Amino acid sequence: MKKTTKVILSIVCILVLAILYYLISPLWRVVTVSEAMPEVMSTTGEKVASIEMASGNFTGFDKLHTGSGTVKIIKTGDKTFVRFEEDFKTTNGPDLYVGFGKNSVYSKGSEIARLKGTMGGQNYELEGEFDFNAYNEVWVWCKLFGVPFVKASLEITLKHEAGSQAFSLGGKWNFDEVGPLMLNGVVKPVWDYNLTIDPKNENIGRLTIDGLQTMTDLNVSIQKLNDSANIIMQSNNIDGGQQYKRGEVLFVIAPNSEGELMIDWLKIQPNVPENKEGAVFKKIK
Repeated sequence: MKKTTKVILSIVCILVLAILYYLISPLWRVVTVSEAMPEVMSTTGEKVASIEMASGNFTGFDKLHTGSGTVKIIKTGDKTFVRFEEDFKTTNGPDLYVGFGKNSVYSKGSEIARLKGTMGGQNYELEGEFDFNAYNEVWVWCKLFGVPFVKASLEITLKHEAGSQAFSLGGKWNFDEVGPLMLNGVVKPVWDYNLTIDPKNENIGRLTIDGLQTMTDLNVSIQKLNDSANIIMQSNNIDGGQQYKRGEVLFVIAPNSEGELMIDWLKIQPNVPENKEGAVFKKIK
């Protein structure tokens, strides 16, 4: 056998062995991660409380692709994380990514990051809000072969971090926004904002805006911070009504010394520009 042929065969064997090692060796390697949940600070230097939006438990697909543990979608201020808890574990494999799916179908292209480890707590920050309309599952996916390893079906939980209940919001709150001009020379237009928060569970509420032949009716969640609360869109009660994305912060409320809730407008903006400053909800019951 010629020397050149021997060299070529040697190179081929080395490449084959390297490929086999890359593909097979992860199966017996355990990579342990132990990340704490990141703390997010407000502009005043205070820790921002977290809200658990959803959670689920991982299950595998077969004896080779298996795992278990808890995953949560956590929102802290304006940041959203996919959180794998310390009980997470999965079999290893090549080219594993964290991605999403819906109704047991993986969404190719949904990958957010490479899997950091096969065991232990780890965090994956999203670029924006988690899209509950597009996804209801978290997957660990092998991009190289297009094979699933584990998935977790998500259930909405809306649990606030302990210690974030510094003030009470339960009850019905109203803000009447009166237009500056007469409508048809008869009456000034009025937009009637009603925010109803369940006194027994201040994590959930309902927002309606009624005025000028339009109606907005939304189910919302309430994320309490140290001295304010985010009003977060969850679902629309009117088919074909004005659409907001699930998880968007509609506005922020903060109590004042007179028992009112000051409004800091975000996704929802007032109809009258003068109301961008100084608008308040008043409690009616």
